Amino acid sequence: MISVAELAQKLFADAPSLGIGSTEIEEDTGSVYETILDAIVHHDAGATSAEAHEATGDASGSSRG
Repeated sequence: MISVAELAQKLFADAPSLGIGSTEIEEDTGSVYETILDAIVHHDAGATSAEAHEATGDASGSSRG
């Protein structure tokens, strides 16, 4: 099991290797902790990625705008 704090820490640690700065993350999410919690709460373990995006109204299948 991993905590939301550990996930947030990993996100900020891994982001620079993808060319994403912490400021960009914070601007896009508002609150990283709330975004992670929201993803956990709304995660459907039985759905495929495309089905999950369809269920949330994100037809693009992308988490970034």
